[in-house]
Amino acid sequence: MTDHQARLQETGEAYQRAKEEAKQIVRKPRDELAEAARQAYADGVKKADILRWSGHAWSDTWLNTILDGVERKTDQTT
Repeated sequence: MTDHQARLQETGEAYQRAKEEAKQIVRKPRDELAEAARQAYADGVKKADILRWSGHAWSDTWLNTILDGVERKTDQTT
């Protein structure tokens, strides 16, 4: 497996974990919700996906605020 393929697989796995976790996100209190969003974002999930999974409970501004300073594991951006 090439480095590129390994990174794609790792990103795909992180995406699937985040997707499964996101199903539960809307049931969590706001602090836990913010932490789950930070972790998903760090794992490479795009901001737009996090916003969609949140049920649009957040504004773009609030989401950007909680994600400020989160170090990403991938080069994906939104």
